[in-house]
Amino acid sequence: MPHPQLKKPARWLRAIYRMPLAVYRLGFAGSERWLGMHWLLITTTGRRSGRPHRVLVDLLGHDPARGRYFIQAAYGRRADWVRNIEVHPVFEAQVGRERFRARMEEAERQEAERVMLDYVRAHPLYSPGIAWMLGYRGSLRSAESVAAWLVATFGMLAIVR
Repeated sequence: MPHPQLKKPARWLRAIYRMPLAVYRLGFAGSERWLGMHWLLITTTGRRSGRPHRVLVDLLGHDPARGRYFIQAAYGRRADWVRNIEVHPVFEAQVGRERFRARMEEAERQEAERVMLDYVRAHPLYSPGIAWMLGYRGSLRSAESVAAWLVATFGMLAIVR
């Protein structure tokens, strides 16, 4: 996976990013569907502390036949939760109210491009906005361009049951 040189967000911005996690903890898992979104909650074991850590990520796609859920790490392999999984490869995942044991693997390029293009087309305002926040400066009107940049820059991960 490429390693974009993004700075980690300021503490106040991280607090805003973590608000949906509070919604999940209050028992409203799955309520994001009202917004047309789907999230995946990942609970890892800290690589140094051994304590549980939770992160909520956008669920980009799902392959039910293979038990795979597609996500991206905005900070690539530098993301703490990705580094935790590299040390403790089996973790808990939750989609809506369904919890399961999982592992992570890199999605194949062709599959990642298809999943991302479908996601960008399904979220024509949200996806280009996120891409712009992450450094994309191409045409925001071109779903193909936005999707290609996101996959080329961040790759895609598959969470596997």
